[in-house]
Amino acid sequence: MLGLEKSITLSFNTAIYELMYGDCNLLFDEFEIENITENEILEVINKVLKNPTIQVITG
Repeated sequence: MLGLEKSITLSFNTAIYELMYGDCNLLFDEFEIENITENEILEVINKVLKNPTIQVITG
């Protein structure tokens, strides 16, 4: 359960940094997270979400 909560928090913060600062890599640099490519994110989205476009926009 804690792992799920952490992934939700990371997703939320990634979206916030991308919207507010135009670059989510600032978040990764702050927490020393390795660089994640857009393609890797999209692969995970397509594996996990049933209707990715709607869930990402409204999530």
